[in-house]
Amino acid sequence: MSTPVLTDRQRETLSLIARHTEATGLPPTVRELAARLGGLSTNAVMELLERLERKGCLTRLPRKARGLVVTGEGLRALGGAS
Repeated sequence: MSTPVLTDRQRETLSLIARHTEATGLPPTVRELAARLGGLSTNAVMELLERLERKGCLTRLPRKARGLVVTGEGLRALGGAS
């Protein structure tokens, strides 16, 4: 399977999620991501997350504020192991 091609913003977002999860044991909320991505709107962050999910890099757990999970595809796209 080929590694998904990510835009710079998508790579930055995925990296933030992976680093935050590794550092704290919990993924960031949409609002935390918005703040860390330079004050984007939560709607813009949701669009980024939807695109990452469509590319297979991210799984979102329904009805969970911290329901973001970087997949093996996402780790490969970041250059890490699965």
